[in-house]
Amino acid sequence: MDAPMTIDDLLKRAVEAGASDLHLVPGARPAIRVHGEVRSLEDTEILKVDATRALLYRVLSSEQQKQLEVLRQLDFSHGVPGLARFRVNVHFQRNSLAAAFRHVPEELRTLEELGLPGSLRDLAMKPRGLVLVTGSTGSGKSTSLAAMVDEVNR
Repeated sequence: MDAPMTIDDLLKRAVEAGASDLHLVPGARPAIRVHGEVRSLEDTEILKVDATRALLYRVLSSEQQKQLEVLRQLDFSHGVPGLARFRVNVHFQRNSLAAAFRHVPEELRTLEELGLPGSLRDLAMKPRGLVLVTGSTGSGKSTSLAAMVDEVNR
């Protein structure tokens, strides 16, 4: 890239590529996850420790920066106006900062659109109980739960 890259530039590229995630790790190029496959953004430079920290600190408030230094990891959301929202985890990895940005779709999908059984609607409407939703990263846990909550809120 000719101009210095920003997080928002990288996120725009990720969304345009249909990626679910953007990964930033010092010692590697920024990478995106598309249909479960992680791909490096080959036209970007390998991230250096200081550059990664500077990139990430630009999207953190001073309070978030303090929390990160104490807790050694931080979860928050980041929105890019006109583009999308992202769930973010910034953490220390081998004593340097790394991050994962997960694209959060703007529109909720229904249980039917997700191909989930009607029994989930019945389960969501129960007045009491505990529901465990498990699965690997990117398997649709949050999407399924959002559809269930949306069903309850209708």
